[in-house]
Amino acid sequence: MLEKLLISFEIHSPSEIQEAFDNGISPNDVHNGKPLINSLIEMYTRGPRFKECIKVFVDNGQNPIHLMAHSLH
Repeated sequence: MLEKLLISFEIHSPSEIQEAFDNGISPNDVHNGKPLINSLIEMYTRGPRFKECIKVFVDNGQNPIHLMAHSLH
């Protein structure tokens, strides 16, 4: 499931990101020692759906405190 989610980040597929969250992945999960959202943000690709992908994280409970805590490490 995580591999499919990472591909969804790369192709900016908000519906597939939502599907992953609906199936148990948390927007606050950690991947490679960083918040999961970093995997989306660090992708080279930027397109018109990037904002929609970020919104899916926020709508599903992305915790800004969680992000700040990891940025301090």
